[in-house]
Parts: sequence; C-alpha cells; structure tokens
Amino acid sequence: PYRVRLCDGATLWEGPFPERPPGYGASFSSGGLVVAPNSWAYVTSNVQWQDAKVGVLSAYKVETGELMWSRQQTSLTGNAPSVGTLGSTDRLSVVIGVGDSPGLPPLLSSPGAADGGAPVALYSQLVAFDAATGEPTGWQYTPQPHRKAFAEGDAFPD
Repeated sequence: PYRVRLCDGATLWEGPFPERPPGYGASFSSGGLVVAPNSWAYVTSNVQWQDAKVGVLSAYKVETGELMWSRQQTSLTGNAPSVGTLGSTDRLSVVIGVGDSPGLPPLLSSPGAADGGAPVALYSQLVAFDAATGEPTGWQYTPQPHRKAFAEGDAFPD
C-alpha cells in the first residue's frame, strides 16, 4: 500500500507487502481499505497460494506505513473491511466477508447456472478479528449459499 498526499499526489510512504511464505504467487485485489478510529488502515487483498487463491487481511499504521499484522484467510476477500465495536466490548473489531467470487453476468446462460449449465452455490462468511492483534474474535456469520453464478442484479448494458 501507499500513502499519498491528496493535494499534490506526493508519496508519503510505501508500506511493505506482508511477507509471503514459499508457495505464494502473484498478488491481486478486488478488496479495499478503511481507516479506523485508531489511525490504522485495514486492507483486504488476494494472493495466489499453491493451487488456490486466498484472501489476506492486513493492518498498517497510517502515519508510518508500518505493517502491524497480517492474516491469511481461507477464501477470497473481495470487499473493504468494517471496523467498530461488537456487542458489549469496547475493543475495536475488524469484520470482513470471505468466500467465493461471483462471475460476470451470463450472455446466454440461465441465472442459476455457471458456464456449461451446472447449478452453482457460492459460499461466503462474515468473520471478525481483534483490530489490535488480528486474532479471530470467534464471531462469525454464514449465510445461505448464493444460487446465481453472478452477483444479484448484475446484467450487461443494452
């Protein structure tokens, strides 16, 4: 990640990419970034790891770009994190969605089928982490599988 000055685009710092163990490949992202009340930036991204694509949640100090922690996820992280308190605690938590990514809307296939006509079930989960340590809080929510090969409401323009 980078921090740039809004008025002139000057780079203030360039943060480190989380260290990758052997087996990691290219990094890519449909994720996002949010700056929290503690002046840390929480970032989601995705990487190729061995034969799978997995998500990564990382925390950086906004002032310095120092990487505070980074956690590999079990699935892709295609969204920006949310940061706040959960329940009766006053500790900040980071909540992200992980799961299967929908494809592009079909040109000729049916709404509930992937290419080739096979039925689909896209799985996802919301999970929470302690904002200071990155450790899982134990809070999670798993919705029913999404039964379309693409995101709800997607369509190609006429």
